[in-house]
Amino acid sequence: MLTLKNKRLKDSENFLFLKRLIRNPRSLGAIVPSSKALARFICRHIHYNEGDFIVEIGAGTGRFTRAILQSGVPEAKLIVLELDSELAHYLRGNFPGVHVIEGNATVLENLIPAEVIGNVHTIISGIPMVNLPKKTQKEIMDACFKILGEGGHVLQFTYGPVSPIPVKSFNTDANR
Repeated sequence: MLTLKNKRLKDSENFLFLKRLIRNPRSLGAIVPSSKALARFICRHIHYNEGDFIVEIGAGTGRFTRAILQSGVPEAKLIVLELDSELAHYLRGNFPGVHVIEGNATVLENLIPAEVIGNVHTIISGIPMVNLPKKTQKEIMDACFKILGEGGHVLQFTYGPVSPIPVKSFNTDANR
């Protein structure tokens, strides 16, 4: 059942998304917020262990943030990065126990607390990579791999028919 509080939150989330879409459509990478079903699907691939940190980059209106928390990740272990200041402000207001950082994912290792580096198990990225130059895509992925702990992984979701960041476009060990 949709409560009045949940309806207001959903309405404000949709309004904010629409406002940001009109202002800068390429920054969002979609014409509607991500679905709850997609968020739940992606979050099924989080294998949280006590002490791990989970990082979400490109959090937007928090659809995935909410699903990450619902999957069992404690607020104190979730770090959310958002480039857009209005969206970051919205996230702070709706997720007061989550560490929300306003900044650019290309310098992720300079934005998150030093004690988190190497203790990140999963990074979930909703950044619209398809709209970014290859150089920026590489900078973001490099920054992600700098903070991951051993066995950590990056989950990137993109609205498009093919991956915007094919492995062969980067000079990594996976290509050798």
